[in-house]
Amino acid sequence: MYIIDFIAIGIGLIGASIIIWGVLKTAVEFIVFEARSLLKDATCRQRESIRIKLGSYLLIGLEFLIAGRWEPYGFLGEAPFVGSLLFSGSRCEILN
Repeated sequence: MYIIDFIAIGIGLIGASIIIWGVLKTAVEFIVFEARSLLKDATCRQRESIRIKLGSYLLIGLEFLIAGRWEPYGFLGEAPFVGSLLFSGSRCEILN
């Protein structure tokens, strides 16, 4: 293996670590939120905030995974598709 392969693997591991950290962090936040919502009314705005945080971790992790790959046409088309799936769900209307 060449040094560039080790760099690519390292970048990919960084991306995977970001995704795992984001999923764990937002899962804990979601569980705490749902436990608290049993005692009081939960707002859609708070749930949307957790979903957006998870989506941002997933997207930045995917950016690192894409950067670590050397086949430019294989994986690049999937990132915009995944991003549109993450952010195309039902939105809350936030009235201030």
